[in-house]
Amino acid sequence: MSTDLIWSDATELAELIRTKQASSVEVVRAHLDRVEATNPKVNPIVTLAEGALEAAKASSGSGTVSRRTSSSTTRCCSR
Repeated sequence: MSTDLIWSDATELAELIRTKQASSVEVVRAHLDRVEATNPKVNPIVTLAEGALEAAKASSGSGTVSRRTSSSTTRCCSR
């Protein structure tokens, strides 16, 4: 499943999380694993968001998605 996650668009990922077919932690972990595997070869990543996995763990199961802005964290998309 994690390989499929890295090729899914944001709408598909949101649906998978909403329907509990994947967790936010699985989605973030899949993308971090892909970065780790490809970054040494192509160096596309300048900076990783520190704490992305921890934020995914914190939001897992809350039904709310956090969106970071330049100066704060805002809550959106509550269901």
